[in-house]
Amino acid sequence: MSREFNRDEPTYTTLKISGRPLSTPDEALKLLTLAAGSWSFDIDGECGLGFRLALRPPWPLPERRRSPRRARPATIEPSVEGPSRAYDSEALAFYWYARAMPRAPFVQFLAFYQVLEYHFTRYAHNRGVQEVAALLASPGADLHSLAFHTKVFHAIAQVARSQRTELAQLRATIEATATATGLKQRILSDPALRAHLRANAVTGVASVRVNANSSPASVVEAVAKRVYDLRCMVVHSKEGGGATAQVLLLPQTPQFLAVERDLPLMRYLARAALSASSSPLPPL
Repeated sequence: MSREFNRDEPTYTTLKISGRPLSTPDEALKLLTLAAGSWSFDIDGECGLGFRLALRPPWPLPERRRSPRRARPATIEPSVEGPSRAYDSEALAFYWYARAMPRAPFVQFLAFYQVLEYHFTRYAHNRGVQEVAALLASPGADLHSLAFHTKVFHAIAQVARSQRTELAQLRATIEATATATGLKQRILSDPALRAHLRANAVTGVASVRVNANSSPASVVEAVAKRVYDLRCMVVHSKEGGGATAQVLLLPQTPQFLAVERDLPLMRYLARAALSASSSPLPPL
């Protein structure tokens, strides 16, 4: 049985996979869980509505009465293809937690952020490796020179320091998964999101100004700074501080609604991280 997300009342249906011999019930459950998670994520990207596996309800579901005069409707074939990628189950759990909370924008925001945070270590490490590799492959690099060895050592130390901060790790993750060009095009393709990011709706949160001439790298920088600023405001709410006090993101305020309007961007970033980190799904 599967249950749809983003519904006030659960809607149940049955998902069956056939054509592959399985030796044990555990193997069958593992394959079903993997395929369902991948398919649900793909359908959510196409249709904005996913599902999760659920135990069959203990109560009998009410049967719909059919008029004897009405012909049985034809079976509707799904418009999406079967799953081909396997997504990390832990990061996917954060994604579905966000999608299951349509009336709690703060919870959604943080859950989408946790999808990104889950991948910080991987992409911060990859960024450091790429920078050092570029130095080693630079024209004129003398691999036998002590001066060059010293330069490489300092470069490694600098990369290690620069990637320690959460903002740097967030920026590396966004750049590696959403890509600078892809992120710029996503914002330009949505006039409402573009206008919202440009407006200064919350004091202390970086705005993102994107046009056709914007540097993709600058878009990544601005988006990472904005996401990090909002994350800190949502997580840290402290009293006091006088004129320099942090803006409190209180529920049901204009600032609260501003965070809600950032959710399409957060969902896009979370999906990009999950997709970039996926692996081929074993044949069904």
